[in-house]
Amino acid sequence: MFTRSLVRPLSRQTTRLLTAQTLSEKFLPSSLFASSEDGGWWDPSDLTSLRVGRDGSGGQPSVGDPVGQVLDKSGNGNHLVAPSDAARPLAGSSLINYDDVDDSLSVTTPAITNGQIVTVIGSRMVVAPFRSSGNGYRVPRCDWRAILIIDRALTTDEKAAIAAHYGATYEDADFMAVWRATTSAGLSVHAGSGTGYDVNWGDGNTDTGISIGADADHTYSGSGTYLVTVTSDGTITNLRDFDTTADFVLADLPAGLAYYYHSGQNTVSGSLAALPAGLTNYNHSGQNTVVPGVSAWATALRYVRLDGALTQGEVDTLLTNLSAVTTWTNEQTIELRYGGNAARSSAVDAAVATLQGNGVTVNTA
Repeated sequence: MFTRSLVRPLSRQTTRLLTAQTLSEKFLPSSLFASSEDGGWWDPSDLTSLRVGRDGSGGQPSVGDPVGQVLDKSGNGNHLVAPSDAARPLAGSSLINYDDVDDSLSVTTPAITNGQIVTVIGSRMVVAPFRSSGNGYRVPRCDWRAILIIDRALTTDEKAAIAAHYGATYEDADFMAVWRATTSAGLSVHAGSGTGYDVNWGDGNTDTGISIGADADHTYSGSGTYLVTVTSDGTITNLRDFDTTADFVLADLPAGLAYYYHSGQNTVSGSLAALPAGLTNYNHSGQNTVVPGVSAWATALRYVRLDGALTQGEVDTLLTNLSAVTTWTNEQTIELRYGGNAARSSAVDAAVATLQGNGVTVNTA
């Protein structure tokens, strides 16, 4: 004799909630790389993943010891490494402590065209676009709890699971930067579509519904490090930041960006090849430190300015890279005379001649 089951099937909404809950309970971020995805996962709260020596030697550091290497827990072997022994940050109980002078950690990432980066700072987790041409990427110099880079888009359930793993609340963003501010910081965004944009200033304050093209200004109540994000309901095409000290990563800039203006005492890392493919105007002024990278932009350009006390080697590398860009429009200018940049060497005379043959004005110190 058959009896009818009194157990009703789960609704679609309940099934989704249970799926996310199950993921968060059994989940490890390393599982995201099960299909051989490129990228990396770095988690300084796991002291066993830290090494004192830059070459991986020296064993696991104790709290307060220098960290020369952070092992990649994704299984890809993309370990974070300090540039020198003097630039090693210190191990904390659950994060990395920087001296805010020269401490840093970098990794040579694989080529990623449409990936995502997850950054966990405090109780916030931000998911933003990520691109890399396979050159160096320096993680933000702040008290981050975890960083994950992957060469695909994460699902909603995967984001929720990562957030649950770290006890954080996640948000999606079109643009992300770590700012070290003492007074005011400003940001201006233009979009090719949409009606406005939102800025989360990272100190508990959020400006929403800002008109496209209008400036978003903010004054911090005290010095500190803040994770700032921008989200637009359209495609961000112009981005301008000013009056701030910030760690910017070129790979984090939104896809579709055409104009980028950057000023202040900023530190920029990443390869120029990681800039959005449609970028035509790159203006970088102020007391900045720029890592030009070793690959050329694969895009048309109209104006490039870098003021960052570039060394002669960096100036030469930049001019060599830009000589491979054959399409220039409007201003057609490379401006490198300001900000304490070194003079170019004669080794790049041929590259400069190529640029001039393409109608580009090259100004160097």
